[in-house]
Amino acid sequence: MHYCIDIQDSVRMSTAVMTGEESKYVESKDMKIVNSSKGTSFHFNSSSNELNKLAKLDKNGRVKEVKFSQKYYYYTGYQSGSRTSGAYIFRPNEVSPIPLGEPTTSRTFEGEFFNEIHQTFFHPLDNMHVSQVIRIPRENTSFLFDLEIEWMVGPIPIDDNKGKEYIHRIHVDGLNNDGMYYTDSNGRQYMERRRNYRPDFDITDYSVEPVTSNYYPITSSMYMEDKETNLRLTILTDRSQGGGSIR
Repeated sequence: MHYCIDIQDSVRMSTAVMTGEESKYVESKDMKIVNSSKGTSFHFNSSSNELNKLAKLDKNGRVKEVKFSQKYYYYTGYQSGSRTSGAYIFRPNEVSPIPLGEPTTSRTFEGEFFNEIHQTFFHPLDNMHVSQVIRIPRENTSFLFDLEIEWMVGPIPIDDNKGKEYIHRIHVDGLNNDGMYYTDSNGRQYMERRRNYRPDFDITDYSVEPVTSNYYPITSSMYMEDKETNLRLTILTDRSQGGGSIR
């Protein structure tokens, strides 16, 4: 069963493109629950400041809660032979990525149209790995997306002389997609994907590159869904990414 979607990029990723005029933001006290438009609220862990739950009114006016997490990891790049990991090749050196852990800093800002949470993730050597802005529309907006996450990588620690491939992992509790997910085909249609599977040819040994073989190009969006619970996770990107459901 696949429970998470990974988005790989070495620069930046956003789940939606913000439209409209930004307002001036006033820093506020750390908000543990941020209300959004259309009866949606986002809950943050009180100790780690990590986003961990969404509560939303369904069509019958009942509150439906979805627990999830969004975390950052990185792979070290493969460095031997002719196919080293680099600008045009995504080839991790390990199967399981290295977690960045909890946000090192977290600040909340209130604006006219959005609430924003600014967070940073630092390396033990005080080099910043990743910074992110979680942007949540306020009640008086009519934007189509529920949540925007804009993240930026760098500066990348290179004291160990190893390249790094960063991913943004979104995990949804209770979403059983039965091993399938869907990626857009250059923005035209959705293609069905399955882990360790190709519909038109056989790969005898997926263990050779188990991570790389399960990432696909994402031009505009990808999604996975649970047909029994009618729960769906959709990610919209503001640029081309690599994405997959790894586990």
